[in-house]
Amino acid sequence: STTIAIAFDETGFQPWNVAQTFAMTNSIIYIDASSYIPVGGESMPIISFGSSTTSIASQNIVFSGLSTLFDTQVVTTDAGVNLEFLTTPPPDDVLSGELSLAVATSVPYISQGNLQIEAGTTLIVDGTSYTGGPGTIVLYDTTFAGKGHTRTYSINGAFDAVKVRNFPDGLWFELKYESSQILLDIKALNDYGGYVSRGSYLLDEYAVGDLSYWGNSFSWDKVPTWRNARKNRAVRDDEIDRLAKHSIIMLGISPSGFTYNEEGASDTARRVKERNAMTNTTTKILWYWNSHNAWSRYRAYNDFNWDEWARKDPVTGEWIRDGGYGEGRRYYNQSVPEMREWWIRSCMDFLKSDEGQYFDGVFIDSVAWMRESVHPDQYQMVVDLGSALKNDPGTANKLYVGNALRQNQHNGSRDKFSFMDASYMENWRRLLGGQPKWQGLAVTIQLAREALWKGRIIMLNSNPWQCDFPCNEVTEEQQMIDGLPNNLAVFLMMAEENAYLSYARYPLMQDPAWNWDTSDLELLNKPLGQPLGPPILVGTVMSRDFEYVSVSMDLQMDDNAASFDWHLVI
Repeated sequence: STTIAIAFDETGFQPWNVAQTFAMTNSIIYIDASSYIPVGGESMPIISFGSSTTSIASQNIVFSGLSTLFDTQVVTTDAGVNLEFLTTPPPDDVLSGELSLAVATSVPYISQGNLQIEAGTTLIVDGTSYTGGPGTIVLYDTTFAGKGHTRTYSINGAFDAVKVRNFPDGLWFELKYESSQILLDIKALNDYGGYVSRGSYLLDEYAVGDLSYWGNSFSWDKVPTWRNARKNRAVRDDEIDRLAKHSIIMLGISPSGFTYNEEGASDTARRVKERNAMTNTTTKILWYWNSHNAWSRYRAYNDFNWDEWARKDPVTGEWIRDGGYGEGRRYYNQSVPEMREWWIRSCMDFLKSDEGQYFDGVFIDSVAWMRESVHPDQYQMVVDLGSALKNDPGTANKLYVGNALRQNQHNGSRDKFSFMDASYMENWRRLLGGQPKWQGLAVTIQLAREALWKGRIIMLNSNPWQCDFPCNEVTEEQQMIDGLPNNLAVFLMMAEENAYLSYARYPLMQDPAWNWDTSDLELLNKPLGQPLGPPILVGTVMSRDFEYVSVSMDLQMDDNAASFDWHLVI
């Protein structure tokens, strides 16, 4: 009653001699034949014995490394056990065309010979009857118990496309090729185990949200878009037309020909809403409010105590600035209670004012890197604003948004969803040390899919793939067109209802318009249709199907990484 390992050399091996009676009880004999070179037709003794009281089943003798050029069988006689190499090859089990594999249990398809997957073969994995939750499913197995022994056959080729259909929501799928098995790994969307991460990912970081008050006008007709826009000078009518094409826009730090941001942004928002009424469209509008930097031209600063509420260098007494714009923006000192009260009151007062009536929510900047244990005052200030919004009848239906999710931050910055409704996602291509490129994108997609599954809104921000903000390398519209496909592919992998894509060089409204608004680009206006299933990752390649397009992307590549197969062209 034991496990016995036997290895061949090139010419075979001396049989295992049992002088007396041979018996097996719950035992397995593993035989490694990877060094043996058969010629076919020979019969080789494995075990010799004087007598036997055991009936040897196929499961009791397991071979590895057997040549796939020959079929084999194990024959038990009165004197021993022999391995016979037959002159015929093992039968190929050929997979071709479009295959549908229904997955209700973990019982795999067993191949009784070499598994040959022909070029162009598509596998559709149907989970209509699957109730198993996260786990690993063996789809195909080339370890076959038959002809007196168990042996492993080879897997040759790979599926050209793999599609996942009709599984329960909240799952993440990966297909893996092992030496003798093809596996479907299924994990929960809130499970980030195995990734390079900053800090540990918590499974239940935030609960399912309720955005029924949002008045959803989401559509799968084409790529759903949003836009971040600002302008110092007056906004033209043609620019209003462009803004009104998007499902969501964010306005702020945008005086638009007025003295203050509050006046200019409100006037722009009013005009967009009027254009919506004329064109039977809907645009939700967000007000911009920063939790860290003091941007200029807000009327609210007229009662801001700069000497006591702005952060200063403890040695020089000079204001600390970010250095990015002219003299640089000053930083709030959130450790001062009066400053935090001013910040919350100013936002609430604006949203409840006549100017704020055109805004459907507020976007809070500078929160992705914010941690409660490191920045307790700023963190609490942002939490308190969220509570104030929800507890005031005048703002209870306003959306609370932040640039929250970011895969290179601690826990993906998922804790912000304990008090926020939506996340603007930027800088999502920046990696952690030691993290491969494909994994950074995979985590970004999973973070977004988890949030959408839990009833949140995702606003993905993107720039031309070949550069980062402000993307000065792009000077021609064709470069904008060329930089879109990878961004669009990433978005489509994450997209569910309430996901929106922004693609631009920068938010400043100026000519030519393609710098800040790409709503006219062909890829963004092709028919999309609803998703037919979730994405699936095979190696570093992720793919997904919609009604009118199939999309795939090698997450490790930059050039020509994304491909689209449009089923309907208009």
